[in-house]
Amino acid sequence: MNCAGTYDDVINHNIYVCTAKGGQYSHRRSLYFGVYRNKQVDRVAKIEAVVDLES
Repeated sequence: MNCAGTYDDVINHNIYVCTAKGGQYSHRRSLYFGVYRNKQVDRVAKIEAVVDLES
């Protein structure tokens, strides 16, 4: 996933935030997450949990 705008948050806090509905891709079926910016994936992490929050 392109993390150019949130790269430091992803790396420092080990969390990626996205919308649960209406996005192009669902993380529920994924096992790994590639942190992408500047046309390259420089980190790969195993997804340990997906949390769906409602406001």
